[in-house]
Amino acid sequence: MSRRLSCPGGPVGRTSRVPHWPVAEGLAVAVVATVLVIGAGVYGTLAGPAALRDGAGSVVCTLALALYLTFVRANRALVGAVVLTSMALSVLTPRVTAEIALTERGHRQDVLVTAVLAEQPSLGRSSTPRCSYAWQNGKPVSVAIRRACRATTAVGERITVMVDPKGVLSPRAVGHFRLGRLWVTVGLALLFPLLCFVAVQRSYGLTLVAKRQ
Repeated sequence: MSRRLSCPGGPVGRTSRVPHWPVAEGLAVAVVATVLVIGAGVYGTLAGPAALRDGAGSVVCTLALALYLTFVRANRALVGAVVLTSMALSVLTPRVTAEIALTERGHRQDVLVTAVLAEQPSLGRSSTPRCSYAWQNGKPVSVAIRRACRATTAVGERITVMVDPKGVLSPRAVGHFRLGRLWVTVGLALLFPLLCFVAVQRSYGLTLVAKRQ
């Protein structure tokens, strides 16, 4: 059930002006939620502990926002849309942030393919290879480099990766910047506060009830 405002009316046929505080609440929730969800993803990727580098902080903010919207009895469909959009941002923001940061501050370094393993195909999907890598000094690379591993990749092949000099970001294979992922993230970042604002507004009801004197 939505919250509904009851506004005292003036003369017959006149309705009161809509209070400003529901609009202010909607704007506040939209701004704070957007800053927390996106900010947690950026901070976790660039400076946060390892536990927050995969968007865990943004997921926590998403759950807190969902509880708030449920508490104020926002429309369930809107709450679902807010949560889905926020979860998508929780996944995409760290990836886009890491790619931008490596493009700006990373340096190139070669790694050697030490093994190529074919994973079992899942339902509706073809099998995908999984490669193991080592640095030039023979030390194994501790993180997966997915983009450069293909069915035609051979053991001993050299692959160029971007390496973070600060050691915070995982190395990634050199390739074209994924503009599609960037634009999707930007679009969701613009849609998310709008959904938050509408969800809060709808929690007060579609219309304001005006009483006649």
